[in-house]
Amino acid sequence: MEFLSETLYEVSNAMLVPVIAVLLGLLVVVLVSFGRFLSEALERTRATRHWTAFRDRLMVAGEERAELVRQFFDEPRWPELVTLFARRGTGYRTAKRELETVSTECELSARRRVARMGLVARAGPTVGLMGTLIPMGPALVALAENDVSTMSRALVVAFTTTVVGLVIGLVASVITTTRRHWYAADLAAIETLVDELEPNR
Repeated sequence: MEFLSETLYEVSNAMLVPVIAVLLGLLVVVLVSFGRFLSEALERTRATRHWTAFRDRLMVAGEERAELVRQFFDEPRWPELVTLFARRGTGYRTAKRELETVSTECELSARRRVARMGLVARAGPTVGLMGTLIPMGPALVALAENDVSTMSRALVVAFTTTVVGLVIGLVASVITTTRRHWYAADLAAIETLVDELEPNR
């Protein structure tokens, strides 16, 4: 029994360096993603104005409908998923069934993107908790031996990994939730306007 306990203790301690490395990697991913998220938010603010004006014109268009459809596909300045739909659907601008297929592809693309950041949102706190618990063993051993210096170093690692893991989870959750809202709005607009993008209606 003692052998098994010692083995688990050594295995646990050996995992500390990989856990910290993974946590730092996740932190880099989140920081880069947050920068892209801010850039996307600024671009989306500008694109939404163009999109809203275009949508309103398209809804009431008469003879100019064909020109508006051409503009939609050839000059995409829309929010991200709508732009993706315009670029992928440019060869099917008069085919409703194909446009619906492109819409589905855009939805799958959005789900993959949201799912990746959602995974980071869950992994950050989990890895941070591992980084918290692993040093507690050596800290307790150091406490029993009155080795305050070793105990304090272990506790610093434990608390630091907790904070970093929570920050990763918080930022990733904000990005995931906001993008899910953005993409849901885009997909709803695409679904509603597939019929409107047929110039021969």
